[in-house]
Amino acid sequence: MKVYRDNKYNNRKMKKKKHRKGITISTAFGAIVIIALNLIPINAAKSENKNDKIHIETINNVDSIDFKNTDEPLENNRKSSDSDKATNPFKVGSSPDKQMIMNFLASPEGQYVYKYAEQYGVDPYIMAAIAMQETTLNHYACIPGGDMYSGYGVGLMQLESPSGEEIKAYNYNADKWDREYVTMENACDIETNIKIGCMMFQNKLKENFGNIFLAIQSHNYGQGMIDMMMEDLYGKNKIQVMQNYKDTSWLPKIEEIHNNPGIYISGWNESGYGDGKYLEHVLRFCINDEAKFKMGGYEYTVDLKKCELKDKFEYSLANVGKAKR
Repeated sequence: MKVYRDNKYNNRKMKKKKHRKGITISTAFGAIVIIALNLIPINAAKSENKNDKIHIETINNVDSIDFKNTDEPLENNRKSSDSDKATNPFKVGSSPDKQMIMNFLASPEGQYVYKYAEQYGVDPYIMAAIAMQETTLNHYACIPGGDMYSGYGVGLMQLESPSGEEIKAYNYNADKWDREYVTMENACDIETNIKIGCMMFQNKLKENFGNIFLAIQSHNYGQGMIDMMMEDLYGKNKIQVMQNYKDTSWLPKIEEIHNNPGIYISGWNESGYGDGKYLEHVLRFCINDEAKFKMGGYEYTVDLKKCELKDKFEYSLANVGKAKR
């Protein structure tokens, strides 16, 4: 089961600023009253990518997914938490380091993110945000010999403990299934590292029935923990919850697992598990308010701030069932 280092982003540029405004009122009696006003900054961010020729793959269990974006409670489900109704609960785009990410994406290495995100139908800005949180965009410091290498996660996308595992993902541009192997050599090569990271994220989206928030969290917690958590919370209704972006009632469980891992993992000796604020930590670096991805013959557009499906359309019918595994 994957466990990534807790809160890896330690950028020296991150500074919390407090704004205070004092108002001094003098009276005839010489009394002074100071009123401190805390001003809370509201952060926003805002952005596309369409192929002239787009293909369709056949994916088991997800072809007929239809996301429900209502506030109505599901059967046997808990009420949505207050954060569901809040504006921008994950603080999308709130980091002051967005320019650093844009500079990276404009670099030759950053172009690999666009290239492989397009091939595998994932959002390049989400991939860049994950890389920023995991490695501060410093690939070479996170490979063997680098000063940020943990002994587990390798390179920009933090491919964990490379041992030759086969990764398979659908290539939309080539209309075929691609295979790659997570070897140490491939993990240390920045282009292949990014390629495998995008392939893995395509799989995470499928495993989480298109719920991009759970897919991001699974990068930190591992899919096994996500599956166990959702089964424990919702039982047979877990797929309905995963298909409903507005239902984020599972969020408190993420922090509970982080704070009390021994309850959920037999023999766990560490005080914490993963990053209980991983979604917020990743999405603060997203330079777009929307995320786009392809799955099951459809392209989805998700409003990350409102936690809702903004658009879903069938992008092609010409090649249904043609892709071979």
